[in-house]
Amino acid sequence: ENTSLVIPSTVTHFAGPSTFKGQKNLVSITIPDSIEIIFNQCFDGCENLREVTLSEGLQTIGREAFRNCYNLEKIAFPSSLAHLNVASFKNCSQLTTVILPDDIKLKSVTTGVFYNCTNLSEINIPDGVEIIYDDVFTYCKSLTSLSLPDSVTEFDMNSICHTSITHFVWPKNVRPIYMYEPKYKDGCPLNYLVIQKGTKYLQYAQFFLYDNLDTFYFEGTEEEFKEIEIDITFALIQFVMSVMGIWFAVVLF
Repeated sequence: ENTSLVIPSTVTHFAGPSTFKGQKNLVSITIPDSIEIIFNQCFDGCENLREVTLSEGLQTIGREAFRNCYNLEKIAFPSSLAHLNVASFKNCSQLTTVILPDDIKLKSVTTGVFYNCTNLSEINIPDGVEIIYDDVFTYCKSLTSLSLPDSVTEFDMNSICHTSITHFVWPKNVRPIYMYEPKYKDGCPLNYLVIQKGTKYLQYAQFFLYDNLDTFYFEGTEEEFKEIEIDITFALIQFVMSVMGIWFAVVLF
């Protein structure tokens, strides 16, 4: 029998991780403002869960908390949310609507949060979010566009591979990522990249190594483009390794 659960406000915390894991009869749940943390894997595998109501006061959604909730269609985060952990909504294949309020406390979207949410077609990242980690939107095949605010200072291009995003505006305040390496270079459909005027840094490996990317448009002048610091560290490392590989091959031969 299908179950709709309304947690009373007298409850201040769940029993622990995996509290409702695999509960196939759970179709909706309302979480009161007395709950600050949804623990790791709390609702993992609740495959018939369609409705989740989150209240102000919630601060943390744990790792894989709603993973494999295949029928979840919409999630609206409260402005109090500060931590959204790894793979928390991974494989929510019917998820089409994600709402993040403009005043949300969230500063980073961690690895694989919306990985393989195949029906997610749009999402608004509000100003104030600073980091988009890897695989956040990977395999979100219905996602056709993504707009990031100027507050973003770290962005991993792997996060939009295997989506339907072909046109992208590069966040102008992004800093180089140490030893960045593309994981899905042949699975990134991006072919048109806009570099904003005021961009300070570009990193070779962040987009020059993607197979389909063939058009760059810079919004400023040629002189302004020359002022951009371009980090080619990874390209140099690749070159050195390839030369060493040839040298070793010659020695072994």
